[in-house]
Amino acid sequence: TWWESGPEIAYSYTSPINQTVTAEITPLAGVNNLDLFLIQDSGEGCHADSCIDYDGREITWDAVAGVTYYIVVDGFSMAHGEYRFNFDCGT
Repeated sequence: TWWESGPEIAYSYTSPINQTVTAEITPLAGVNNLDLFLIQDSGEGCHADSCIDYDGREITWDAVAGVTYYIVVDGFSMAHGEYRFNFDCGT
């Protein structure tokens, strides 16, 4: 229901073990309105209906071994720009 009309990029991750994972973005050079979405692949790939969490900067979740997750960075209301992406999977 959000107007996420900016360009988007998706990162995929399949955890080899059950573990806590964190994805974080830090917008650079005055960029605003970037959002993170966490999508769990339920057999349809990176499909918006499978979104399990979202936030403006950071998402932490308990990844299940063998399950593919997509971390999507998108811009609200045509927002776009450079950002730093940090990913911590513990191992």
